[in-house]
Amino acid sequence: MGRQRARQRKAGMKKRVRKWAWCASVFLIIALIAWGLFWVRDEWQFRRAGKRLAAIEAERAIPDAENAAIIYDELLASHDPDSFSVGFLNFQADNSTTKEPWASEDYPELAKWLKGHEGTLLKLLEASRKEKCRLPISINLQEMADMTERLSAARQWAFLLARAANNDLGEGRIEAGLEKYVCLTQMAKHMYQQPLIIDFLVGAAMEGLSLNRMACFMVEGDAREVHLDMIETALASTKDNWSEDSSIVLEVERLVEKRRAKLGPPAETHLNLIERLRLWWRNFRDRDPSETMHRAYFLVLRARRASRILVALRRHKNKTGEWPQSLDAIRPSLSEEILVDPFNDGSFVYLLTSDGFRLYSKGENDIDEDGKYGAGADDYSFWPPRSSRTQKRNEDARE
Repeated sequence: MGRQRARQRKAGMKKRVRKWAWCASVFLIIALIAWGLFWVRDEWQFRRAGKRLAAIEAERAIPDAENAAIIYDELLASHDPDSFSVGFLNFQADNSTTKEPWASEDYPELAKWLKGHEGTLLKLLEASRKEKCRLPISINLQEMADMTERLSAARQWAFLLARAANNDLGEGRIEAGLEKYVCLTQMAKHMYQQPLIIDFLVGAAMEGLSLNRMACFMVEGDAREVHLDMIETALASTKDNWSEDSSIVLEVERLVEKRRAKLGPPAETHLNLIERLRLWWRNFRDRDPSETMHRAYFLVLRARRASRILVALRRHKNKTGEWPQSLDAIRPSLSEEILVDPFNDGSFVYLLTSDGFRLYSKGENDIDEDGKYGAGADDYSFWPPRSSRTQKRNEDARE
């Protein structure tokens, strides 16, 4: 009796083992099939993204003679980033000479440094005379490293241009100074022609630096009609072409992400599955390329429209000797779109003051908060510019 039960238990155990073995085999087969399908899908997406990116690059191609990128590459080949990291650039000169006119006698060391970069300035001006620029789309790790180096150099060139322009303006070389700010604006346009969000954001920073300085010149400087014509010609489009302008950039961002995800940066190769999922969720949660670019796009568009308004205001002052009582006085000289704030589809605020005027946006909430920003207020002042000595001077005068 005991032997029979033992045989039965043994037979039952064999059945259970066979059952679990069969289930494990089925699970393994399913897992292998799923892994294979995912691998095939990923490989297909990787190859498809590569083909589409190659097609986009082919569509963007232009002759070298028309391509400003060729000149930027020449500059980058001889670029010495350490020459832009000298100590005196990081102190008082860094805070003022990029924002306001200055004289060589006040900053002799900086003036000498500028002379050492005259060749770079001439090459940048040469590049700005070309309308088109086609930089390569960065996909693999080496190309991403090259892009980082290029963007770092572009930032240094932008501040070089700003300092040189302000030195020209500070010493009465108005046309030369404006030419350098026009050059900076054109560099921004070149960045906008690249189908990556990072390039667009760098271009937006460049254009913001240029527009802010040209605004100061238009209001406080000896801005004649020839100068206003230069500025107006340099300003980019004020039309809201978001759908058209963003479509190729967002497509390329998605394609590049697929390629980079497959290649995998070295820093992530040691991560286990859970860590990779956490990294993926953090990137998904924190990064919305469309929203980032969308906001930057309208910030730039708003600044351009405000700059066009400033051009019209200065033209009115040149003709009449006074700033206008309201924007109605310049409305006939502007297209209706320029007077519309793209952030709220409302109007800009213009107020005549005892010592000039104020021009600001009511921000996304479309509430007039007297040009204030922070502590719940989101107005943005174009004149006087935020965080400037001009603004402090005007505020002191109002007090």
